[in-house]
Amino acid sequence: MRLHRLQLSAFGPFADVIDVDLDLLGADGLFLLHGDTGAGKTTLLDAISFALFGRVPGARNDAKRLRCDRADPSTRTFVRIEATLGGRRVEIVRSPAYLRAKARGTGMTEEKHKVLLRWLDAPPDGGDAAVTGGSAGAEGLTRAEEVGLAVKDLLGMSADQFFQVVLLPQGDFARFLRSDTAEREVLLERLFDTGRFGTIEEWFSGERRASGARVREHRERIGRLVARAAEAAGRPGGPDEQDLAEWLADLRDRLADDAAVSAERADRMRKRFVAADQRLRVAVKLAERLTRLRILQERQGELERAAGERASWRRSLAAHAEAAPLVAAGLQATRLASRARDQLGVVDRLRSAAEARLTPNEDLPKTAVDLRVLSARTRVSSGALTGLVLLSGEQERDRAALVTLQASHAEVVRRVADLEVVLAELPGAIATDTVRADVSRAAAERIGALAEQAVAARALLDATEAVDRARSGLVLAAALSVAATDEHQRAVDRRQHLVERRILGMAAELAAGLQGGDSCPVCGSPDHPRLAVSEAGAVTPAQVAAAEKSERVAASARTAASAGHESALVSLARAETLAHGRTRDEATESFAAVSAHLQQESQLAAELPSVQAGLAKLLAQQQAAERERQELNGLQGMHAAEIVRLTAAIDDRSDRISEGCAGFPDVRARQQHLVELADSLDRLAAASELLDTADVLEAEAANSLTASIAASSFLDLGAARAAGAVDAEDLAQRLRAAEDELTGITARLSDPELVGLDPSAEPEVTGARDDAASARSSAENAATGAAAAAARRDQVTVATANLASAWRSMEPVLTADAELAALTDVILGKGQNARAMSLRTYVLAAKLGQVAQSAGQRLSAMSGGRYTFEQSLEKEARGRSGGLGLDILDAFSGLVRPAKTLSGGESFLASLSLALGLADVVAAEAGGRQLDTMFIDEGFGSLDADTLDMVMGTLDDLRAGGRIVGVVSHVDELRQRIPSRLRISRTPAGSELQMSTG
Repeated sequence: MRLHRLQLSAFGPFADVIDVDLDLLGADGLFLLHGDTGAGKTTLLDAISFALFGRVPGARNDAKRLRCDRADPSTRTFVRIEATLGGRRVEIVRSPAYLRAKARGTGMTEEKHKVLLRWLDAPPDGGDAAVTGGSAGAEGLTRAEEVGLAVKDLLGMSADQFFQVVLLPQGDFARFLRSDTAEREVLLERLFDTGRFGTIEEWFSGERRASGARVREHRERIGRLVARAAEAAGRPGGPDEQDLAEWLADLRDRLADDAAVSAERADRMRKRFVAADQRLRVAVKLAERLTRLRILQERQGELERAAGERASWRRSLAAHAEAAPLVAAGLQATRLASRARDQLGVVDRLRSAAEARLTPNEDLPKTAVDLRVLSARTRVSSGALTGLVLLSGEQERDRAALVTLQASHAEVVRRVADLEVVLAELPGAIATDTVRADVSRAAAERIGALAEQAVAARALLDATEAVDRARSGLVLAAALSVAATDEHQRAVDRRQHLVERRILGMAAELAAGLQGGDSCPVCGSPDHPRLAVSEAGAVTPAQVAAAEKSERVAASARTAASAGHESALVSLARAETLAHGRTRDEATESFAAVSAHLQQESQLAAELPSVQAGLAKLLAQQQAAERERQELNGLQGMHAAEIVRLTAAIDDRSDRISEGCAGFPDVRARQQHLVELADSLDRLAAASELLDTADVLEAEAANSLTASIAASSFLDLGAARAAGAVDAEDLAQRLRAAEDELTGITARLSDPELVGLDPSAEPEVTGARDDAASARSSAENAATGAAAAAARRDQVTVATANLASAWRSMEPVLTADAELAALTDVILGKGQNARAMSLRTYVLAAKLGQVAQSAGQRLSAMSGGRYTFEQSLEKEARGRSGGLGLDILDAFSGLVRPAKTLSGGESFLASLSLALGLADVVAAEAGGRQLDTMFIDEGFGSLDADTLDMVMGTLDDLRAGGRIVGVVSHVDELRQRIPSRLRISRTPAGSELQMSTG
């Protein structure tokens, strides 16, 4: 990577356009960037970062204030850089998002983030697509995502890596030297992508949890199967795992014996029930035959005694058959006489009705012929009135239309008055809703900022709560640490006391092991004139070993408690940092205030749709009212003209219609009267004709009835009616039923099962039924018991097979779980992992080793061969995992010492060496791409003249290799040593640049 030209406008403290020719400035390979504090030296580095990646290093990126506050509103903010990246010469122009004045009207509008990457050299075949993996047009790339991918592919590094290895922030590396493993791990993970190794660790952890869950699932399944077997056997509870096989075998044997005994007893009880049931069936069948015989004989006697009654039924049926024609003729004669009387009444009623419709000077004709003549004349008069009836209908319709039109006209007049009132009230309501809409819209615009404040207040509240929890945890951890320390000291005292007592009794212990003629292990003499005797309560080696073990356990507990105390201190410090010195009550009050304000503004903003809808409704209502008023005004004139026309037409018809009424309410009523009179005359004529016919039929029927009675066996019609009143059908049915029943009884008495039986015999049914019931109950109980025993046996057999299958299926799961647990411990730095380093830490340690080797060579050169880096893979204090330790080897003393012991100048040399070494490793990670341009930020003021010479020699080596190095420093001596300089001056109108070259 080589930077050629940098141009920025209204960026940072620079209000105008600044143009820096980096090729000219770095022609010697080394240039100095210096100037007033706050003038904008770091801003130039930020501009390079922003042009390439769209962001700037550190906390400055969070501020989102890249535009110059003193720039002219019409000046556009942008950064333009020309660079060779990955062998391609490109131009990148990028503008940040910022607020500017609106081109029209008042207020501010947001200028969106924009970016353009153009290729300044001829791309190779497929060059653009190969770099971006996408669609690079002839004009270049304009999407931020595509530009970011292209820059990352060309550089071979991410933004974080670029900030560390090209801008070389010395402060970061000085902190890196003094930091612990956890802090170093954060920086190294940011520079070297170890995410895939973290994914592997997470995968192994997840698989271990899943494997443990599978083991628990198998054990729970086995427990359920054991409980199911015990429940099936009727023996609650279960054995231990080691006794399970013996318990199951004993359970199977017992249940098999119980099932065999129960089956044998059930078979005996079944045979006994079959025999008793057969005896009961025989007794019940005999009792049924005897009962049937007695019932048949009794019914046969009853039917034979009723023979005389059946003969009387036959005679009644014969008389009924002879009387039927005479009764029918009598009924016909009666009906004809009644009909003649009814017809006479009809004629009388119709004549009275017709006479009522005649005028007083008219008479009703007597005969049917005269009545029909008068009816015809009346119908002719009615037909003559049809024209006037139609004219009357038009008159009524016009009158109804006039009434309706007058009502509609009045309604239109009323509606116009109502619309005038509505149109007078609507402007005020519209103005009110317009104000409400503006208020809600303003509240909606403030919600975003308030939501961010609420999130920040919530985070602060969480931090203050974490402080309270951390303080409570610190108190508990301190108490546990003190208790563990006391217990460890007591264990040490007990062990020392036992050792002292054992030493005092050592002579007796040695004497107890001597045999006759053995040499003394102390003096070597084979003579033992007086052996030492062990006193009561002497200490044994086992007691000393137990005390030592207790001491080790207490020491481990003390170490763990101390680590917990240190961890609690760190947690409290972190929590207090996040809380920014605020108390929980203050944070709660702040969060409540912000939340209340946010809720109030949200409620106002939530009302915006309904207010806008109401305002739109009012505007629509106003427009609709205006249109309706115009339409109703036109309708009023139409109504007035139609009312005049209808009134004239009604007056013109009134005289003719009054003449046609002739005393009736209207012409239609008079015509209806004539039609009804003609109809009445026609009905009276028809009724008179029917009356004459009924009289003739009545006389003929009476003569025929008299002749039929004289020819029959009955004295008169009354006797025939009495004989015909009998219910012949019922009588015949009863007669047939009695005779059929007698025939059937006689046939059933001839059944072989009933012939020869003694009706007086009494079979013993009750005793047989009791025996059968008792045998049935015993058989059912025995069968139920046998089925239950067999079911228990079968269920236990199935449960045993399931348990065996479950055990077999769990064995590989247990084996796999043990293997996975051991491997996961190794991956996570536990168990058999002797270095206690996780996989991710191990990879980072390898990367740090490469950095230490490269940086050590540079540090040795800059320190005159005295210092070099040495990586430490040992565990840290209190059992923390190591691997990321970085110490200093002092060749003068031959000792390794912590980097914290270096002086200020030595720390600068170490930091610079470390930064350069890291740049070498990251460049190698990026495919060996050369970083031709880099910047070193501050730190030279801590060097003496000799050390500065060494550092300058190192920088000369860098530029001798073709690199351009920009040094950011206030040191005056560097201005004498570096002829190419870029000075930045601070002015009230904004910072300015002045470039001088060697």
